[in-house]
Amino acid sequence: MDRNGLQSSAYWRQRAEKARLCAAEMTSDEIRATLLDIAIVYESMAERAARRENPQRAKTRSAATTSAR
Repeated sequence: MDRNGLQSSAYWRQRAEKARLCAAEMTSDEIRATLLDIAIVYESMAERAARRENPQRAKTRSAATTSAR
């Protein structure tokens, strides 16, 4: 947890991995799909945390995406 009380990108990536591992063990297609959806949300949260942790990198990535269009 950072000084603002927010979780790190590593934390969210670990949560995503745990959700994927749990999904792999499920026999119910519905539960498996739900857990995989949760993993996707956790990965998104990890990306947001990574941008927060390194704002200069996010600006560089954004500029590269814009110039590629």
